[in-house]
Amino acid sequence: MIQRNKPLARALLYGLSLLLAVGMYVWYEQARSVPFSVDLSWMKSPDEFLEFQEVRLLQAYLRIDTSEPEGSEIEGAEWLAAQLREAGAEVTIERIGARNANLWAIVEGKDPNNALVLQNHIDVNPIYRPDDWRHPPFGGVIEPPWIFGRGAFDMKSLTIAQLMAFRALLERGETPEKTVIFLATGDEETGSHLGARWVLREHPELVARFGTVLTEGGAVEAVDTGRVKYWGTSFAQRRMVIVEACHHDPARLEMLKEDLEYHASYVQASPTRLTHESALFLPIYGPTRDFVGYRELLARPERLLEARPLLPMPKYVQSLVRNEATPYVIRPAPGGGWQLRIGVMLLPGVSLEEGLAEVLPEALVADVALSIDTPGGSFVASSDVDHPVYQGIARFMEEIRPDVVHGPLFVPWVATDARFFRAAGIPTFGFWPFAMLTVDTMSITSVNERIPLVPYIRGVEMYTRLVEALAFDPVPEDAVAQSGAWPRASTQRERTLDAVRTAASR
Repeated sequence: MIQRNKPLARALLYGLSLLLAVGMYVWYEQARSVPFSVDLSWMKSPDEFLEFQEVRLLQAYLRIDTSEPEGSEIEGAEWLAAQLREAGAEVTIERIGARNANLWAIVEGKDPNNALVLQNHIDVNPIYRPDDWRHPPFGGVIEPPWIFGRGAFDMKSLTIAQLMAFRALLERGETPEKTVIFLATGDEETGSHLGARWVLREHPELVARFGTVLTEGGAVEAVDTGRVKYWGTSFAQRRMVIVEACHHDPARLEMLKEDLEYHASYVQASPTRLTHESALFLPIYGPTRDFVGYRELLARPERLLEARPLLPMPKYVQSLVRNEATPYVIRPAPGGGWQLRIGVMLLPGVSLEEGLAEVLPEALVADVALSIDTPGGSFVASSDVDHPVYQGIARFMEEIRPDVVHGPLFVPWVATDARFFRAAGIPTFGFWPFAMLTVDTMSITSVNERIPLVPYIRGVEMYTRLVEALAFDPVPEDAVAQSGAWPRASTQRERTLDAVRTAASR
């Protein structure tokens, strides 16, 4: 018996050895194509990091509990106001109820009614599984190379970058060409009813001065400390609608949750449409992918409308061409019974009625009461990438980071306050200045939220320079009135232009 199986065992051994050799060769070739660098500037002690003002400010802000629902936005607003007043700003704090607040301050420019608004939100996500945190969620603990704390990523780090950029304008003591407004709003994590939506509704005299909003939502894909694959400025997002499904029996909602997950995996596996926003974004983003199959497919994004090539694509690419409904947790309803929150994300151009019928068909939600939360008025999915502020960002990035591909970003999942400003007719863009490793972004909303300090410090400086460039040397309006208004500073930018024009013409 043993003798008879020797040839088979030998063949298996040789086969496995061959597969191992081939695998090592493939790994070696891939490793050669992705350079790895070690940045020794990461090797600092906590005290050395605290020598930087931006680190001290972030640590102090992280130590204020502004979480939903227990924390106090008012305490966060008062702390921000103190930092602004220290630099000479006049600050308005609007307190709403016992814990909510909005805040704004203004640097007057020569153009008073076309202001650049640096918008951020004060509140942060709740603390999930507090016992699993390595450090206290509101400790602001520095464990090099990171600082830990709820809101470190979303979005207190960017808030401090905006704060320091605004203070730099004040300290410069010159009148900028463009008015700049620092706007901190509340309630973003629970729908912005008392935050951005409140400001837009209750303060028309302030909103009338808004020209462009610069907020969260941008992204940087860094695969190691020396290589950035893509630096995206967000210009578009899907429409987010919150649906509360209510029933007296939690088992019925459990069944609905399972049905929705099945529906999302199988029935919605094929895409519905390729929007203008995806056609702009994907041909520029696609060439930065490492996998040649993705590069070839995304170069002609209309091929995503074929179900077969869509299935192996990353989920975020799939989400750019289809509507989705995501069920969350089942919890007791305030008026009795139980409720299941469902996040519905609709593609641009899809009506609310059409989208809900697709992702929440009657067969799934029969006998379940649905409550829909959607802002009034029309939904505007995107802002024009020919806008002077987007053009200013593109020119700025071309000058300071010519080594990276910068382009538009269409984020399929993130539902920021940008959607409310766009619906009010205000061009809005998301810019993220921190070239942090992609793996570090995974801590957002989870336990041990953190941000690496070296990219943070460098990003604060970058953001200050960007705001200064946009405020003192904005791209003139007539520069974008001409055809082909994208920046033409390099061959790389020309390739970006060609990709956009080709995609838009299909």
